[in-house]
Amino acid sequence: MKCYKLFSDRREDVPSLNYQLSLDKDTPAIPEPGQSISLYGGVAYMPDWRLTEETKRELQRMYVLINPRLLELPDFWGSFSRVTFKDGNVGPVMISPAVQAMLNELIPGKFETLPAGPIIDRTHGREITDHGHVYATFLEERDTYDREETRIKPFTRGDGRTFLEVRSSLPTIDARAAKGGVIWREAVDGALVVSDRFKDAFEKIGGKGVRFQPLPMSHL
Repeated sequence: MKCYKLFSDRREDVPSLNYQLSLDKDTPAIPEPGQSISLYGGVAYMPDWRLTEETKRELQRMYVLINPRLLELPDFWGSFSRVTFKDGNVGPVMISPAVQAMLNELIPGKFETLPAGPIIDRTHGREITDHGHVYATFLEERDTYDREETRIKPFTRGDGRTFLEVRSSLPTIDARAAKGGVIWREAVDGALVVSDRFKDAFEKIGGKGVRFQPLPMSHL
């Protein structure tokens, strides 16, 4: 078994994207001097990793703003960062219809989707409304970090909120805890982790947008 951390694929000939959310489709990528722009960063999850009802309502009002190199959209995109707290995040992952079909076969009932609004391509000056891409939240949580091989320590922010932080360059995954998994959020830090089952299926459909970083494994 192998497990991976996800990163955007930065090769020049491969589509990979993050996005911003705004009520204003004309929000500039770079504000003019003295200009303030309003972006939505209030995405909140419930304890079971489903989006809150308020978040769902807000997301459906938003334009999805992108600055792509290429015209083609990726299949799996957005921020792959850990979710330290379940409130005040920038946005869930976005997936294409092909990946949605793939996940329906792999993990039925273990992910939730929400249709995304119009995508505003600020590079090529286009508004895409028939894209079929959806926000995706992954409902399975696992505690797979090997505590003997991974340095995990509490960290307190300036506002007093405390969370657990992985201090190792890459966490070591305990294969016993990851067995049978496809894609999940980590219990310690909300990181998104996938197994070779996800990677193999994604590559089989010709999925684009993701670079898979192998994670150290123990107890294989």
